[in-house]
Amino acid sequence: MINFKKYYTDHKTVSEKISFIKPKLNEATEQPYSEKYKAITGTQQGSNPGGIHTDKDGKKYYIKYYNNGDQAKSEALAGQIYHHMGIHTVSPKHEVINGRHAVVTEWNPHLVQMGSREFEHLSPEQATHIGKMYHGAILTKNWDIVGLVHDNIVKHAKTNDLYAVDHGGTFNFRARGGHKEYGPDIAEHSSLRNNGEASGHVFSHVFSQHPTAEKKSLSAVRDMDMKHVHKLFKNSGLENWKDLHSNFVERRKNLLAHYGENINEDYHPKKDDSGSTVKIQHPDEPSPQEHWNDSEKHASTIPGHDKIPSQINNIPVKKFETPNTWKNIDGQGEFKEPEFSPTKKKAVGVIMVEPDKRVWVVHPTNQFGGYSATFPKGTVEHGLNLRENAIKETHEESGLKAELHDHLGDFERTTSTSRYYIGKRTSGHPSDMGWESQKVSLVPMKDLHKVLTHPADQPIIEALRKKYK
Repeated sequence: MINFKKYYTDHKTVSEKISFIKPKLNEATEQPYSEKYKAITGTQQGSNPGGIHTDKDGKKYYIKYYNNGDQAKSEALAGQIYHHMGIHTVSPKHEVINGRHAVVTEWNPHLVQMGSREFEHLSPEQATHIGKMYHGAILTKNWDIVGLVHDNIVKHAKTNDLYAVDHGGTFNFRARGGHKEYGPDIAEHSSLRNNGEASGHVFSHVFSQHPTAEKKSLSAVRDMDMKHVHKLFKNSGLENWKDLHSNFVERRKNLLAHYGENINEDYHPKKDDSGSTVKIQHPDEPSPQEHWNDSEKHASTIPGHDKIPSQINNIPVKKFETPNTWKNIDGQGEFKEPEFSPTKKKAVGVIMVEPDKRVWVVHPTNQFGGYSATFPKGTVEHGLNLRENAIKETHEESGLKAELHDHLGDFERTTSTSRYYIGKRTSGHPSDMGWESQKVSLVPMKDLHKVLTHPADQPIIEALRKKYK
């Protein structure tokens, strides 16, 4: 209990009394005192402390408090993933209120609880939305997606849209805060259909009554922007976000495979030099096809992606068959170059410039060496001259066949001294890139500094610009 006698004895001024009594009253009601939000007593819903609050403008929010900050962060992350999947949510956000972790959502008075029998009379559109919730629950391991008494799926009284609320039991957490493992398996695909549970009553009945809803809603899984999803995990504030994200990616792959939709976007189609499979940690997306023939646009492709025009700048885009030997390969050019005897390891590369002044760049797989993008190059191999090496390495990293025109310069890199030639593309297909690249792009020369951000590339960009002034 609050010791009011001590309160009057120890605190003399009005401000001292207020600063003492407010936190104590809020402790008694489990509502942390906040300058931003004011609690409305008697409005707690669910098992977690909380309730409806108002801000200084009178706007209402529902705030739920957690003893474990990671559970609050997990709920907010799940809400963002559901929103990305097209599931209606109340947009939960993680906040720290007077030192206590909380999930804050805007209060919507139009959301009403549904009776269990209402789930047996859904429209086709509502059934498809239930399908999205089912798939979202599998991906986030949300055992409590429906709620014990069908209270975690609610309906908008005016629009009849269905909303998923209360995602506290996702990832590593049970609804009441207990721990559960989160791995790549999708056992929830079966357990959520258990007719002995509220979730089974909803999902089994809906999918039986609406046979196409389950498969139709799978598009919400298939069409996810995995680069955006990676950002959601990274920005969640969870220390174990990398493990969670890795298992989420595997769950998505397993879920799609369950329906016969195998995806190989996480693995490079070409194996590395030792014959091992190369996993791409954060796969990229190709650009729209129309970018390829627009000199102002950045165009890009990914391994194995063949949706590229058959010509770019009137030069054919066609796979270049790798020769048995690169010795005496054509395209070495007839120009003079200085002697090349650096103290560091020797490397050579080609900067291929298109007639429209765009330049080819490669994106090293998993940002190897700290490079998100750079010019193709490689270490000089014994038995080949510098130019033969440059043409070979350029093809291996970009899938393109180069023809050399001039010597640009020699530049100090992180572990090597690299000689770069200027050339043009004569053949090849960028989606035929080797395992060392996860994307190949065509970038306007004026934008190179925005794409190639590593300090080692800046002198090369500057030399190239001077050459083409």
